[in-house]
Amino acid sequence: MKTLLKAKNGILLKTVVVAFFFLFSASPAFAGFCDVEIVTCGRNGQAMCNFCSIFDIIDRIITFVITCLVPTLATLFLVIGGITMLISTGNPTTFNKAKAIITAVIVGVVIIFLSWAFLNTFFTYLGVTVWTGTDNNWWQVKCD
Repeated sequence: MKTLLKAKNGILLKTVVVAFFFLFSASPAFAGFCDVEIVTCGRNGQAMCNFCSIFDIIDRIITFVITCLVPTLATLFLVIGGITMLISTGNPTTFNKAKAIITAVIVGVVIIFLSWAFLNTFFTYLGVTVWTGTDNNWWQVKCD
């Protein structure tokens, strides 16, 4: 049985990942989770794009990455690392690989959110919100 699991590790892991993706990606619980509209100009019934729209799109991409993409990918890779750890069946190489995946996910998420906190503190200390008039929301772009 142990050799059967070792031989099928790659196939089993890929099957679990694909099943996880299809079961949870279209779930009604996630329907309003990532509803960030990236482009809000230039389409039917919308205003034409202008120079400020470039910054608005960049702002929306950053918002999408931080609020939708990072948590989703972090969860997926934590699940992959956990499943790999469970099916390692005592193999230290596979167990260490799973531990490295989980550690990399946690370190990556911490770096992303600490960099956001650092930038927020830095820009607030410099007074960016005062001289730009953004009312403590230096990260939001408002095109009129």
